[in-house]
Amino acid sequence: MIRRLLPLLLLCMLVPVRAEQHWVVDAEAWDRPRSARMVLGLEPLREAVRGLMLLPGSRLEIRHAGGETGSLQASELRDWLIGLGIDPDRIETVPAPVPRGQIELQLVSLVSEEDA
Repeated sequence: MIRRLLPLLLLCMLVPVRAEQHWVVDAEAWDRPRSARMVLGLEPLREAVRGLMLLPGSRLEIRHAGGETGSLQASELRDWLIGLGIDPDRIETVPAPVPRGQIELQLVSLVSEEDA
């Protein structure tokens, strides 16, 4: 029985798994006048960037409600992150079904099961 399960177990270890983490920046926090200090002071942003730095090969999705306002907020946040030194290739803005006025930060990484 174990001989039959061993190849299956080995195969499962090689299959990549998506590891995701998620944070929310609400409108009240984002709609204040922005500066580097203010942006760096947002706890969800600090946590998301920390995760991004700790997971090589990961990327950060900035998920927004869409429309002009959501797109502008997400683009502005992306610009701030790039201005603060984050590689632009690791940041993507994505329209998603999120409540208006919120920005969701989704850390996406492709890791093997043995790393998870």
